[in-house]
Amino acid sequence: MTPTHTQPARAQAPSEDRARRLLERALPLLRCPACRCDSLTLLEPKPGLLCADCGRACPFADGVLDLSTGPENFTAAQRSLQRPLSTCLYERFRWLLARALVGQTAQEDVERFGRALELKAGDTLLDVACGPAHFAVPLAQRVAPGLVIGLDVSPTQLERAVANVARAGLDNVLLVRGDVHQLPLRDRALVKVNCAGGLHQFPAPGRALVEMGRVLAPGGRLSGSTFARHPAQAARRLQDWMRAQFGLHWVDLVSVQGLLERAGLRGYRGEPAPLSWFGYYVAERA
Repeated sequence: MTPTHTQPARAQAPSEDRARRLLERALPLLRCPACRCDSLTLLEPKPGLLCADCGRACPFADGVLDLSTGPENFTAAQRSLQRPLSTCLYERFRWLLARALVGQTAQEDVERFGRALELKAGDTLLDVACGPAHFAVPLAQRVAPGLVIGLDVSPTQLERAVANVARAGLDNVLLVRGDVHQLPLRDRALVKVNCAGGLHQFPAPGRALVEMGRVLAPGGRLSGSTFARHPAQAARRLQDWMRAQFGLHWVDLVSVQGLLERAGLRGYRGEPAPLSWFGYYVAERA
């Protein structure tokens, strides 16, 4: 159950039958990204979804269900990760970045999220900002035969996620292109949501947390990690420069509590990583 990384892979989309099975499993959780109603049905003959209210067709192509609305407001950091070269470099050297900024391995992060969410076989999990499925793959292995919905806004990241899911031989991961600021999921549809390393990249982190709170059922749990505001003044000056240049939010872990409470979550626990450039958070839906 080791996170996938390092090796580039060619995308291999699931068969149409497997795609339909994934869509059937996820259908009760999804809503139309355009009119936001709960009237999605399966498309025929090609896999995809259709909104019975507004008529919007949501295709499933190349291993990804497109529930995006666009146009997206990307930060500079998000734009950089949509270029094929930077995506490849990020995937190859992510372990080194994690060691430098976090101070622990991706496998240790997987174990942390598993404990925070109390994951078990048969669970359904939303993995927000899934990227190339670094965490979606090991978390899907952990909850199998349960379902993981991996959501990201970047087509380039999702293309690599398709390849990584295929390499792992998983048939319980549905990859979705969508916007965290208006999640294409029903109210109170889930009890477990994870957002590993995404909050600092979102254009509007508070709004993203509100959306993640909206899709959680009462008692449901949210866990995540993010670049964190450093306690040292010299480090903060560097972080301020990086925010101005790249749109990265260096999140104050104390202020996250207020954002989560406004999103309807309680029981917040925030913890810095072994290195103070990164941090973790967990909360429950009231």
